[in-house]
Amino acid sequence: ALHASSDPFAKVKTLIQRLIERLLAEATEEATKKGFCDTEIGKATQDRDFRMADAKKLSVELAALEANKDELTAEIGELESASSSLAGSLNQTDVMRQESRAQNLETIRTAKEGLEAVASALQILKDFYKQA
Repeated sequence: ALHASSDPFAKVKTLIQRLIERLLAEATEEATKKGFCDTEIGKATQDRDFRMADAKKLSVELAALEANKDELTAEIGELESASSSLAGSLNQTDVMRQESRAQNLETIRTAKEGLEAVASALQILKDFYKQA
């Protein structure tokens, strides 16, 4: 009883000291957790911003490629039309060449007949003038 009466607040002081130590430990732990969370949020925000910039860049590239695709599709249509036109011209030229060939063969045949007739006429004239 003597010891308890010498400092009536000793037990209370001890309890308060333990409470303060516990609160300081919790505050330190909270600060550590908050620091970790702040660091992770910073990393996540930076990563998000990087990925958003990357996504925007890819969107721009995609739009450019789509425009290029549309231009190439139009060019393909024009080239197919030109190719079709050229194929038609080729067929028409082939038909004209076949007709021209037939005419040339007929002319050659007629010329050969004429050559034979001239040769025959010359032979007749030679024979006639030999006799005369």
